[in-house]
Amino acid sequence: MLGEANCIGGLGDIAREEGDAAAACAQYKAALALYERIPDPYSMGVMCVRLAELADGAERAAHVAAAREAWTSIDRPDLVVLLHQFG
Repeated sequence: MLGEANCIGGLGDIAREEGDAAAACAQYKAALALYERIPDPYSMGVMCVRLAELADGAERAAHVAAAREAWTSIDRPDLVVLLHQFG
């Protein structure tokens, strides 16, 4: 399942690079769902950040909060500090 989630996240990266934000979001959400089933808090945080980068307003804030929660759960303040870029 981890490999599948990684591949799906990679497809999201490709879609984003090609300018297809909607497809990227769909892929990131699919990967996030798999990471949540494992669970893999590190990768959950990464997907939430990627989703936050493509969102705005309340949706962005929700993704940032989810990333913070995931990374805090594995005691990664070095990653949590990166979330300050979102305000």
